[in-house]
Amino acid sequence: MSLLEAIANVLIGYAVAVLTQILILPVFGLHTTLEQNLQLGTSCI
Repeated sequence: MSLLEAIANVLIGYAVAVLTQILILPVFGLHTTLEQNLQLGTSCI
């Protein structure tokens, strides 16, 4: 079960990171595409 929990934590963390980037980056004048946000998210894993 801990393997499933670890995988779930990674996936949820990735989703939160991408969503945060989508919401916060434009506030600072950084307009990125969804693909760029997904790539930025993978650099954190």
